[in-house]
Amino acid sequence: PVNYLKEDDRVFMGIDGRWWRVFQGEGQPVDMLIKNQRFSGRGRVVLDNQAYVDQVFSRLRPKVPSWLPSWLNGKLVVIELAAQ
Repeated sequence: PVNYLKEDDRVFMGIDGRWWRVFQGEGQPVDMLIKNQRFSGRGRVVLDNQAYVDQVFSRLRPKVPSWLPSWLNGKLVVIELAAQ
């Protein structure tokens, strides 16, 4: 499960589950299709800046489902888009 928010030259993904781990360290190249437009970039998970994560999640997920356990409440992956 994932949701996203595109702002300028970044795409933010909220990822539930464990597959966010592929974006650790140097991250991973990402190709995506958003509203019939192709984008490429590099995605990295943010683990060391909780204030930034909270600030982005306030726009990305303004309402967190009450059934979602806090330990699984998503990781933030930031994709820096390549110039087109």
